[in-house]
Amino acid sequence: MPLVRETYKHRQQLVGPTLTGRMLSIVVGPVPDRPDIYYVFSARPASRKERGSYEHTEGGSVS
Repeated sequence: MPLVRETYKHRQQLVGPTLTGRMLSIVVGPVPDRPDIYYVFSARPASRKERGSYEHTEGGSVS
């Protein structure tokens, strides 16, 4: 389950592992005039700080 944080302009940041264990940070937000559809603004490897926050929230490390 990803760690979800609210950011600016109604966007959300998701931090979590892929099926292969790679940790990613993804920012998504609603399409203007279509709040039921989300658009990916950014996807990148999670930073050390983001990985640490995820591991602290999930109660353990990701293997």
